Amino acid sequence: MSPLPVELGEGVVLRRYELSDLDALWEAIDEERARLGEWMPFVERVRTIEDERTWLETVVADEVGFGGGGLWSGSEFLGGVGLLPGPFGIAGEIGYWIRAKHEGRGHISRACRVLIDIGFQGARPPPDRDPCGSRERQESRRPGTTRVHVRRHRARREPRQPRLLRPRGLQPARPRAAALSAGRLAE
Repeated sequence: MSPLPVELGEGVVLRRYELSDLDALWEAIDEERARLGEWMPFVERVRTIEDERTWLETVVADEVGFGGGGLWSGSEFLGGVGLLPGPFGIAGEIGYWIRAKHEGRGHISRACRVLIDIGFQGARPPPDRDPCGSRERQESRRPGTTRVHVRRHRARREPRQPRLLRPRGLQPARPRAAALSAGRLAE
C-alpha cells in the first residue's frame, strides 16, 4: 500500500499522478518550459501533450515506485517530485521542480522530507552488506570458535577490522590458570 497521499501543510498534498492530471501537468510544463529546460533534461524530449501522456502512462502503471508524484493545492498543480531508486537498490535520487510562483514557500522541502522518510522506511542492509558487522558477530558465535581480537579505528573513521577466529582447542593458556591447573600456587 502506498504511503501517498500525504498532507504537507498549507493545503498542499503530495500524491501520485493520475491520468486525469495530464492537462494540469502539461499546462505547468509548457508554462515553465524556458525555466525548467535549464535544469530538467526531460523538457527537451517532451514537445507535445502526447509525449507527456506516454510518460504519464508509464508512471501511473508503476504502482510500487515513487517516481511520479505531484504537489497539489486543491485542483492547482504546483510542481513535481519523485524518488528514484538506484540500480542496486542501495542508493536513490530525489528529483523535483516547482512553478516559479510557488517557490520559496517550503513545499519542496516538506515533500523531500516525506520522500526521504519513505525511502528509509524499513531500510536495513542485507546481512552480507551490514556495515555494523553482524555477519562477523554471527561467525564468532559458531561452535568451535571464539572471538579473540577486534580492532577499531573510530578516531580515524576507518572501517572495522575483521575479527580473528581460532578454534577453541588452540587457545593460548593464561599463565595463572596454567599454574593453578599444575597444582602450583602463584605468589
